[in-house]
Amino acid sequence: MESADQLPASAPPLPAANLARRLDALERLDDIGTWEWDVSEDLWSVSHHWNRIHGLASPTLSTPALLEQIHPDDRSRLQAALRQIHEQGRCDFEYRIVLTEPKSVRIIQASAEMSASAPDGDTRRVLGIARDITESKAQERRHREDRALVRSIYEGIQHSVFIVDVLDGGEFRYAGLNPQHESLTGLSNALICGKTPDAVLPREAAAAVVAHYRECLRRGHPISYQEWLPFKGKETCWETTLHPISDSDGSIRRIVGTSHEITERKQAEEALRISERKWRNVLESLQDAVFIHEVRKDGLPGPFIEFNARACERLGYTPEEMRRFGPMTLDDEQAVRDSIPQAMRELLTKGRALFESVQVAKDGRRIPVENHTCVLEDGDRKILLTVCRDISERKQAEAEIRRLNADLERRIEARTAELREARDHAEAATRAKSAFLANMGHEIRTPLNAIIGLSYLLLLEEQAPPRAERLEGIRRSAQQLLAILNDILDMSKIEAGRMQLTASDFCIDDLLRQVAARIGEAARAKGLEIQIQHDGVPAVLRGDFMRLRQALLNYAENAVKFTERGHVILRASLLEARSDGRLQLRLEVEDSGVGISPEKQQMLFTPFEQVDTSTKRRYSGAGIGLAMTRRLAGLMGGTTGVESTPGRGSCFWLTAWLEAGRDSSIQPSGLEPYPDIRLREAYGGSPVLLVGRDTVDLEVLRGLLEAAGLWVDDAENGHAAVSKATSTPYALLMLDAQLPLMERLEAARAIRALPAWHARPIIATTLDMLDAERQSCLAAGITDFISKPLKPDILYALLLRALSESPGSKDPAVTTTLTEGSDDAAFEHSAPRQQADTASNTALAALEPRKMAQRLEEKPVLQEFLELIAGCDTRAFAFLTAYADRLRSALGKDAIILTEHLKSFDFDSAQKILEAHLGTPRHQDASEPGHEP
Repeated sequence: MESADQLPASAPPLPAANLARRLDALERLDDIGTWEWDVSEDLWSVSHHWNRIHGLASPTLSTPALLEQIHPDDRSRLQAALRQIHEQGRCDFEYRIVLTEPKSVRIIQASAEMSASAPDGDTRRVLGIARDITESKAQERRHREDRALVRSIYEGIQHSVFIVDVLDGGEFRYAGLNPQHESLTGLSNALICGKTPDAVLPREAAAAVVAHYRECLRRGHPISYQEWLPFKGKETCWETTLHPISDSDGSIRRIVGTSHEITERKQAEEALRISERKWRNVLESLQDAVFIHEVRKDGLPGPFIEFNARACERLGYTPEEMRRFGPMTLDDEQAVRDSIPQAMRELLTKGRALFESVQVAKDGRRIPVENHTCVLEDGDRKILLTVCRDISERKQAEAEIRRLNADLERRIEARTAELREARDHAEAATRAKSAFLANMGHEIRTPLNAIIGLSYLLLLEEQAPPRAERLEGIRRSAQQLLAILNDILDMSKIEAGRMQLTASDFCIDDLLRQVAARIGEAARAKGLEIQIQHDGVPAVLRGDFMRLRQALLNYAENAVKFTERGHVILRASLLEARSDGRLQLRLEVEDSGVGISPEKQQMLFTPFEQVDTSTKRRYSGAGIGLAMTRRLAGLMGGTTGVESTPGRGSCFWLTAWLEAGRDSSIQPSGLEPYPDIRLREAYGGSPVLLVGRDTVDLEVLRGLLEAAGLWVDDAENGHAAVSKATSTPYALLMLDAQLPLMERLEAARAIRALPAWHARPIIATTLDMLDAERQSCLAAGITDFISKPLKPDILYALLLRALSESPGSKDPAVTTTLTEGSDDAAFEHSAPRQQADTASNTALAALEPRKMAQRLEEKPVLQEFLELIAGCDTRAFAFLTAYADRLRSALGKDAIILTEHLKSFDFDSAQKILEAHLGTPRHQDASEPGHEP
């Protein structure tokens, strides 16, 4: 701006008013404000428009007042600008002001220069203008931001972006590329900018690109296309969009293109087309109809989306007709009402369903089908794939099968009736057989009891070798017959399902030693060594002791029978121990006998089968023992087997599941040799009440009891037994098997209720008692049982144990009452005892001379026995077994001590006993052990 003094001289001066109006018009037109700063006075003169821009009203102000209006951060900038004006005479600068009404910050652009106001130049003035550039600054900022945004998009977009200039004459030239284009195609700006497509691309590719550019020009709006271009040495597929850019006159001078590689997508699309083609081939090759349809919002199947040709052929509809249908249209009313809704619920829950329905063809045919349907997820949609198999032939076959089944059921019912009748006859026959065996067992046991008992009693009286040996033969034959009878009855029980196991705690040592004792006599007669092994087996077990012993004894007796020399080993081992306390035990009997060939081993464990079936066989037997052992092992959850080599021996074994013993305090009881002698010594003269009918069996039982030194009183029925037990303190009560069961139970209950009988033993003899009857007897107060025929050793061992466990039998008051009672009642009770004692003493006195004569006759026998013992000859064991009864009669209780010495191979001590009996009689004190006074 020129000052007034710089106007040309020829121009007439303008009036001040006119000059002010013109200045105001200029400020309004250019939206500026003017100011003048008197530096010497520090006075700012401002125009009206300057005040409007700065939000002020005063025409003058000072520099401090102006600075108050300036933004605090820009005050130093304004002061610097004023100094620059002093120094350089001119300055252009910007500053911000803070307006209060309205509250805002404005940007001001100012220009100023120095102007001298006096001729001497001492006083100077600064003239300047100010313009509000807040809006223009905002537009510039937005413009920069827009350019930065475009640049960031241009450079940061993952697609390739290229710019093509449209030249006059219809040519195209590349103007620029974004960085992503270079990384994707390998073409840089330096390589491509300013060049035409045919200078960059192969001829065919360039021609195709130019054609697309011209198509974009022709249409005048964006176009998209796909093309294969050779970049980075390989053909790649690109999807390109061209955007035409028009000038203000509407002519298109530039094209912007965006491209992205779709090679993988094209390959995937091609793979999908191949897969769809294969799927369609598979779909059409199926012999079953296939339907694909959506699930409607109400959960039911919608119209078919896809289906195969087989579906159209089966139903007779065209593809156009099929697309209007769905399962709800094709299936019959019952399927629509029942099968399909239920199948849809199962489908939506489990994802698949199998159900049957009936489809109705176009010609009205009803086709039964089996539907295999699964759910396929397609985003939010649920697609159902259903394979429908025509099951018309199967339904016809099923109908035929049902007809045949009905006929078969009628035939089966008729056959079942026949079998039921046959079963009833068989069960009746089994019951008859069981009853017959029970009756025969009873009938056979009764005479066997008499034979065994009477032969034993006769052996006690008859000591002449020929007669005694015959009696011993009778007794052993009867016992052998009894063993066979017991095996047959037990086998019958097992087959009838009546055999029940009874569990109790026992010592494994007792089991093996009792079996060893049972075979000891026969083994010693052959000179066989018996060994017992049970290392690693718990000392106390729980199971059926009697049945285990029976099973093992069958093995042991066979081992002795078939072994002429060597040994017999009884072995127990633990196979498995479970956490619940169950134990699997293996019991073995090993011998050094004749052995068994492999082909013969297959015959074992079969009832009534023997290795040698000839009538001239060397070894006798009924062929029941091994079969019985297998059955018993099976009842205990085990099995049996054999390992044998001909000429070297055999090892028979069985397994059984038992339990760990509950009473760990049980100790091995040991063997009681000669229980009759020990019974006589400990309880001789003890009163016993024998209740039963007056039969031979009762006479045998009375004889066995009296032979053991017991005083026997009898009662013929239960009523008499109760009466006698009430008045006489017997040490023991025995109920004979001849009494009816109910009479025995009533007598046992009545006697057990007596105050003196709360702990005294009551023993019952049995023939073949069922477990239920046994439990009834125990509940009535019977403490123990012994089976007939009676074996004396077993009877005496039972009596010895029963009396030793009875506190009443050891009470001295019992003997005192019977022998030294002073009142009449006691005297009456003692009279039978005194009479019995007198009779017994008389009989003993009569027998004594004969026994002395027998001892004199047996002196050569003792002398022969002494020679064997003196020579430490093991044949002494066989001699001891063969002449056991005679040695007992001749040596008395010294026979027990001698036997114990021989068991421990103490031949010297045994020799001294025999020499004492064969030498001059010694007069010893009654207290000396080992001899009677």
